[in-house]
Amino acid sequence: MPARPDQLALFDPAETPAAEGPSWSRVAGARRAVFGNLAVLRKATPAAVNAPAFVAWEAGFRQLCDLLPEAERLEALRAFEADCARLRALSPQSFE
Repeated sequence: MPARPDQLALFDPAETPAAEGPSWSRVAGARRAVFGNLAVLRKATPAAVNAPAFVAWEAGFRQLCDLLPEAERLEALRAFEADCARLRALSPQSFE
């Protein structure tokens, strides 16, 4: 609906910058998923990191991490690497 001539326009939609990056709701969902997956990984058995499906799960996890702000992304990836290293060290099978 166009503004009346006697009303000031608060902003011009043509000049409104496009939102960069994912929306805040998508970031919040990714945050819940990432840290929820980390909690599951902490409870996993050593055989989990040797399962064929783990490679696909890891790829999806890293894609979710890419949606997070940089500091949270790095924190999540460090926690992921630490948990994977712990599970691989406990695994009777070497992970290559």
